[in-house]
Amino acid sequence: MYRALDDRTNEEVAVKLLHPSGLPSTQSARLVREFQALSELEHPNVVRVFDTGVHEGSPYLVMELVDGLNLRSYLSLDWLAPTLSDSFSLSGSLLDHRAVSRAGFDLDAIWDEPDTEELYENERLRAENGADEGPERTLSLDEINRPERIGRLKDALVQICDALAYIHGHGLVHRDLKPSNILVDADRRVRLMDFGLAKYLAEESGITVTGKVVGTYRYMSPEQALGEPLDGRADLYSLGVILYELMTGKPPYDGSTPAEFWQRILDFEPEPLGRLNPRADDQLAYISQRLLRKDPDDRFQTAEEILDLLLSG
Repeated sequence: MYRALDDRTNEEVAVKLLHPSGLPSTQSARLVREFQALSELEHPNVVRVFDTGVHEGSPYLVMELVDGLNLRSYLSLDWLAPTLSDSFSLSGSLLDHRAVSRAGFDLDAIWDEPDTEELYENERLRAENGADEGPERTLSLDEINRPERIGRLKDALVQICDALAYIHGHGLVHRDLKPSNILVDADRRVRLMDFGLAKYLAEESGITVTGKVVGTYRYMSPEQALGEPLDGRADLYSLGVILYELMTGKPPYDGSTPAEFWQRILDFEPEPLGRLNPRADDQLAYISQRLLRKDPDDRFQTAEEILDLLLSG
């Protein structure tokens, strides 16, 4: 990622640039899918995409620059700094946006997904290295349950649900909802981002034509793991995993191999949230536990339902 200056508007933007050497077609496909998905959306809680193209063989996206923190980091702060931009910024050099060349993508490559073993290995390495996709491990239960933190979490959740209701209403499933894809800026405004796995409902399946499942395993719904047709309830399951982690400090399921992880997702129930955090906020615990039900029909059916519950107090 790079911080760049768009000399047409004189505004800073974020440029997502993929490496040119040996670029897998899967990465190019994800990038063009992300642009196609986001270019059609306009919502205050969804990151905006302005342009796409190829610069010296490297596909790129030009996006809204969001100086902020991912959801887990934001909720781990003892207090908000005067500006969150001091805590997080995109690193890199300035690029001349207008000078970046334009070129098309191979749309046929959009179905070429990485192998599930590769996805799992990357996730395992991220967790071992302490990347932000892993479970929260540093906060005590007293810190997790602090009223200020719970208030921040509920406020963020309202915005997330509003964004999900919007994208689902436009026939889109994110399919990779996780804390690192949820940014919060200095004004406490939430943005959903990284729609590289987004898929229109009309395309039906969570599994590709090559028979490979996509997504981040820890946040993947049972139906997505099975490669079944997906709808917005798959994203709601992922939201349930996020809430469970943020309220307990650990994920509902874990496993050392894809097979073990999938077996736990499909055949086991998570340890009750209230057992891990007896003083957890009742409303958040209820939402998380209902979203984690294996049968999509047993979950909240829409993000609007969760939104209504939160706003009703």
